[in-house]
Amino acid sequence: MDTANMCTVERRGRVHLITLTGAGEHRLSPALISAIRVHLITLTGAGEHRLSPSLISALRSALATVRASPSAGALVLAAEGKYFSNGFDQAWARTVPPHLHDSMRGAFRALVADLLAL
Repeated sequence: MDTANMCTVERRGRVHLITLTGAGEHRLSPALISAIRVHLITLTGAGEHRLSPSLISALRSALATVRASPSAGALVLAAEGKYFSNGFDQAWARTVPPHLHDSMRGAFRALVADLLAL
């Protein structure tokens, strides 16, 4: 598939404007992802993808890979299953000492900072 006429990427400061071009339907496909230099992070499995220390750590690691890539044009976050994320992992919170809740809040703030720094 010819990807040359699928899209344009224009950078304005820290913002990348991606314009899908041509008369096609622009379905998300490997060719389109390649054309716009997209990094795709997918939460895998059929679970609820609740925010826990392990999920936050995995996301931060994936974001570090994206940040280190000089060719990244965009980031798409996706998930398998019914939920993208069904919120904070309350089951985890009930089983750990209260001082770890502060640690979790700090980890979440760091994740948000990582996203904003892209």
